[in-house]
Amino acid sequence: MDTNEQVKLRFKGVDFPQVQLNSIQPYVESEDNKVKVEIVPRFFFPNGPNNVFKIVIQVDVSAENYFNLRVIGVGTFELSIEDVNEEERKRFINANSTAIVFPYVRAFVSQITSNVGNVVTPIILPTRFF
Repeated sequence: MDTNEQVKLRFKGVDFPQVQLNSIQPYVESEDNKVKVEIVPRFFFPNGPNNVFKIVIQVDVSAENYFNLRVIGVGTFELSIEDVNEEERKRFINANSTAIVFPYVRAFVSQITSNVGNVVTPIILPTRFF
């Protein structure tokens, strides 16, 4: 009897290759100068085995005339079977991987903004459903 092995997703970790903070003047939130947040998730398949892929989440946080913060987090994933078809890879990307990486990026942004003094008030990104 032939049985197919179920494909499993392995999370290898998150790297932060870009963190950029530009401060113009100390920021205190008010009705006139709200913080703007933009979150852009993407994915890519690096050269090599087709069972490895990466999720890239770019977060831009800014308040005009006060500060700009850009954080890029890259989560690396591996599927347990090396010969995975395109449909199976996309299923894992769409269902799980972005939701796994985002809390790490969210915590990183909170940690940075909490530790830069009065450059910016601590920022907690809203919860996202991908």
